[in-house]
Order: sequence, then structure tokens, then C-alpha cells
Amino acid sequence: MSRYAAMFERLNGRGAFGAFLMLGDPDPGACANLLDAVVDGGADMIEVGIPFSDPVADGPVIQAAAQRALAAGVRVSDCFELIAGFRARHPDVPVGILTYANIVVARAGFIRDAAEAGADSLLIADVPALEAEPFVREMEQAGIEPVLIAAPNTPDATLQRIAQL
Repeated sequence: MSRYAAMFERLNGRGAFGAFLMLGDPDPGACANLLDAVVDGGADMIEVGIPFSDPVADGPVIQAAAQRALAAGVRVSDCFELIAGFRARHPDVPVGILTYANIVVARAGFIRDAAEAGADSLLIADVPALEAEPFVREMEQAGIEPVLIAAPNTPDATLQRIAQL
């Protein structure tokens, strides 16, 4: 059973509280403490961002967090270390990654490395459903659940594609 399924089973119909943090913001040490703090504060699951220089799908708060992390010298390998440390301390809390295609494509083995660090799901914010299939297949092979976005005005054909993926 996936960590997400186990979490929803534990919650027994109650809503889940998910917290988002940008990995490495304001620096890796403080971020590790913040990850623990959100769980101690009641988060049932966490979503973590991997800092990216052009986070076009994010608003100003997340953009600023990414810039602070990048200014602190945070790299993808640091993010995987933070996830692995979190996973060791919180083995049952689901972890989802939010990132961008440039990072996934530029780093060979990104999805495998994310799975090995302990991530449970991956949302690649700038990959549309029409381009998602190769990413989804790689996620499935690595044991990571794909997350795709649908808006209220997403056409039915696209919703069907997202559901199939």
C-alpha cells in the first residue's frame, strides 16, 4: 500500500493537511528543521519544491523561496539529501515533489534518484498532458506516483488523457 493510501486510510474520511516547503529555503539546515516542524504541527503529507531559476507556474511567494534557496547554493543533490533525511525521520509521511521539466531532463536519473531518496509522487508543473506519457512511464518504473493538473475548464478529452495517465 502506498504511503498516500495508508495516510487516507488512517484519516478515515477526514481531510488531509498537506504542507508545502521549498527545499533549501532559507538554507538546507533550517529547511530540515522546517520539514520536521510542519509534521510536528499536524501535516499529514508534504509537498516539496526543488528550486528552479524560472518558476513560471508558481506565484511570487514560491518564486521568492526558490530564489532564496538558489542564493544559498542549493542544488538538486542537496534536495535529494533533504528528502532522504526527512524520509529517515518520518517513514510514513507521504512526500511529493513539485518541479520543472528542465530539472528532470537535465539531470540524468532524476526520477530514479527521487524515488531512492524517498519521494512518493512527482508533479512536473510545466509538462502538459500531451507530453506527459514518457515521464509518467518512467515514474511508474521507479515506483513514484505521477501527479497531473486539471483545471475547472480542462476539456473532457484532456481530462480523459490525464485519468488514463
